[in-house]
Order: sequence, then structure tokens, then C-alpha cells
Amino acid sequence: MNGETMLKRFKSWSLSKCIEKTAQDLQLLVRIESADAKGFASCCSCGRRDHYKKLNGGHYVSRGFKATILDRQNVHAQCVRCNVIDNLPGYTAFLDVEYEKGFSMELMERARSIKQWTREELVELRIQFRKEIKEHRKRIGE
Repeated sequence: MNGETMLKRFKSWSLSKCIEKTAQDLQLLVRIESADAKGFASCCSCGRRDHYKKLNGGHYVSRGFKATILDRQNVHAQCVRCNVIDNLPGYTAFLDVEYEKGFSMELMERARSIKQWTREELVELRIQFRKEIKEHRKRIGE
């Protein structure tokens, strides 16, 4: 779907629905990009390995914060168990290693900022995410 067609569709949806659809693409992207050539990835919180299709795209900062819902540094492959029971200590430790010590606090600060997404921004992000997903699917042979 090209940008013009997607923008036309987005204009018929509520802004919340546009954000949700873009977030779903981001969650798929972070799972598939962390997968190896056979499609397996590790949970960022506990290290459990599973196929990317069985993992979640877990947010460190709740999806309720619009400023970080589409922040790639806030979403990582996470097993269903850790995402549901909220394995915050494991996720925090992962962020400290992946980025830098104390990075989780930086994410919390970002979340407190105000972000007003536009449909045009969301379309750009969704096109970018879908392009990357397509590349990763080729990489793992799907």
C-alpha cells in the first residue's frame, strides 16, 4: 500500500486507531528484526527463546503514554509470560545492557512529554516499518 492510499484510509479512522495500527506494525518489526535466520528470538526480560510469531512486542513504558508508544527503544521482543506478568526488573536490566545504565529512567522522562501524532507522521512510520518487516521476512525465508 502506498502512502497516498494509506493516508486516505487513515483519514477515515480515528487518530487512536491509526496509532494502534502503527504500533502493531512496530511490535511485529521489533520481534522479527531480533529473530535469527530461523525466526527465533530471545525475550528481552528473561532470555527465553521462541519463534518471533509466538513472542510479543513488549513496551517498557506502558502503551498508554503516546510519546513513547512508537519509540523503537521502548519496544522489544518479549515472551508472553514476561509481558503479562510485567517482568520489569528483567526488562530494566536488558535496557541497561542494550543502551546504557539508567536508560530506563530516560524512557520514563520521554514518556512524560506530550506528543500529538499526525496522520502524516503515522503513515510515514507505518510505511517505514512495513518496508523493514518485508526485508526481514526475506532474510528469514518467509
